[in-house]
Amino acid sequence: MSNLVACGTEVQRIRPSKTVKTGKIFRNVRKWAMLDTLLTVDTISEAAKISERRMKEE
Repeated sequence: MSNLVACGTEVQRIRPSKTVKTGKIFRNVRKWAMLDTLLTVDTISEAAKISERRMKEE
């Protein structure tokens, strides 16, 4: 799967400004996270926790 986003007729890549590590996630686990959290935190596990909290608040 590619990290491309269509913007009108132009296609742009969305990349975090730093390396996002997995944190305390093992390879057989699937985690869901909101895109903005993945672009702003240090680990995928942290992004998943924040996203989960947000979903519970709604």
